Amino acid sequence: MLVKGDKIKNIKQIEGAPVKVGEICEVTAIYNDVIQFKFGNGMHMGSMNQKEYEEYFEKYVISFNGCFNLCMHHTCICFGKWKLYL
Repeated sequence: MLVKGDKIKNIKQIEGAPVKVGEICEVTAIYNDVIQFKFGNGMHMGSMNQKEYEEYFEKYVISFNGCFNLCMHHTCICFGKWKLYL
C-alpha cells in the first residue's frame, strides 16, 4: 500500500510520457484510485490509477546492506567488512 512520501520506480516505458525507465518518483497524494507523483527532480507532476501503477511502477525501498545489532556494552554497526563501535 502506498502512502504520501513513498518513492516509486518506473520499471517500464510509458508511451508518450516524459518519465524515464529507472527514474525514482515521489508520491505526493492518493485520492481513491488516483496516485499523484512528482518526478524530474520535482519539476514535473503526474497521476495514474492503481492498475497503471502495477504495470509501470514498483515501490522503491532503499536497502541497507549493513547490519545493526546491540552488543554487550555498545552498539555495533556493520558496513560490509567494516565494523563501527559506538
